Amino acid sequence: MATALASTPTVSPTTAFDTSVVPISIDESQMSLQLLSTLLEESFMFLNAQNALITVPDTVKAAVREAIAVLVAGPPDEDLSTQEAARLLGVSRPTLIRLLDSENITYRVTPGQHRRVSRRALAEYRQRDIARRREALDELAASADEFGFFT
Repeated sequence: MATALASTPTVSPTTAFDTSVVPISIDESQMSLQLLSTLLEESFMFLNAQNALITVPDTVKAAVREAIAVLVAGPPDEDLSTQEAARLLGVSRPTLIRLLDSENITYRVTPGQHRRVSRRALAEYRQRDIARRREALDELAASADEFGFFT
């Protein structure tokens, strides 16, 4: 049984090999991987540039499943320099150093006295920060509603 996705946008031959990267959230990427994995379980077909149907061979499905497993596992927990960590968080290096010094983000010190931050520590901080911001926004909205700003 072939699977058809009515809500999936059509990819033209010119954009199919576009190398630009569109940032997506972890939830979106996990959903995309789950969708792709589900589609591979069925006899999924593509349209090529000449509008001919192409069935995905089992060897390609196996390779894609293996790639999905690697992507779901995530990158190895490598250590990053403070500059790399700051860039990933979208903050300046001095701001990151303040976060490290205030013990908001865990890190280790190398024998040469350089700070190294793990990707996992950055992800954990990011999740805590997002939760903290949402909570503050909810409190602000509740206060605004209490004072009648939304009526």
